[in-house]
Amino acid sequence: MWVVLPLLLISFAHLHTLILSDPTSSIPQFPQANETLIPINKYELVFWDDFNGSAIDSSCWTVQNQTKAYGPVQANLAKPENVLVKDGLLHLINRRVNLVDINGIAVNYTCGRINTKPNYRFKYGFFAARIRSTTASGWHTSFWLRNVEGAIAPSNDEEIDIVETDSVSPLRYSSTLWKWKPAANATTLTTPVFTHDTTCGDLTQEYHVLACEWTESVINFYCNGNLVYRGVVPTNTQFNPANVLLTTLALSWNPSVHPIDEMALPGESVVDWVAVYQVRRRVVSAVVEGGEDGGSGGGSGLAVLGMFGIVAVVVVIVIFLIVVIRVRGGGQFPFLKGREEIV
Repeated sequence: MWVVLPLLLISFAHLHTLILSDPTSSIPQFPQANETLIPINKYELVFWDDFNGSAIDSSCWTVQNQTKAYGPVQANLAKPENVLVKDGLLHLINRRVNLVDINGIAVNYTCGRINTKPNYRFKYGFFAARIRSTTASGWHTSFWLRNVEGAIAPSNDEEIDIVETDSVSPLRYSSTLWKWKPAANATTLTTPVFTHDTTCGDLTQEYHVLACEWTESVINFYCNGNLVYRGVVPTNTQFNPANVLLTTLALSWNPSVHPIDEMALPGESVVDWVAVYQVRRRVVSAVVEGGEDGGSGGGSGLAVLGMFGIVAVVVVIVIFLIVVIRVRGGGQFPFLKGREEIV
């Protein structure tokens, strides 16, 4: 009977593996790539959303509803009606409007912008999303990391742009590490720590898996599983935990040459899924339930059960073995029965 114990433990380990890597699960896996470029075995999934519900999951996402215009060239307002979850996709919609913000500034465009809530901030890890940007000329689509909601140390205010793409150049996108000037509620960027332009297929016609591996000393950027740039982080850089952001923006740096194509509005950028991996811990993980408002269901995060779960399973197995052994031993444990006969 003692053979049963290792078999049960092996079965438990196999069940745990199935929970985390069930092929029928909608949890996205690492993009196909050379495993020497992406250390798959180093990481575990800690956050994901595949937008399979009927509305955004408000338990982990904040949908921006701006009243003050923003944008480096054209005035924009991010509005909730421009964030739509439908057909298993997140749609970030761009619209032509005639509005005035709280400061009396005329606003001609609204867009979609979401960021993870404070309890879904991350420091270091592998961040990936499957994205297709809008075809309408004059729009800017971004997947980026910055502490925009939650406590922050202003002197450590960095921004990692995993992808910024302008629809006038659909074959190219940029990846950048920015340092914001140290001030409370900083609104001014210094020069970028590093930036890189990547050519990776037509971002307006096809989905692309765009990702970065963020570590203390280096940030590696990937397109469809291929390493496209390695940015070295300056010594003594101290990062804040960062929210994940998915945004669109009306932006034409040279509107006389590349005007915003208003005939193509409303347009949209689409996100299939977003995922965050962090260094693997020796714990059991389980999917967290989705939001109460019919959100993405199936979970947009992972909760750690910890060692207590493992201990509980081991205790159950031991009790089961004790009962089986006692029954088969005629009400006595075989090893005790042998001692009684000798006495």
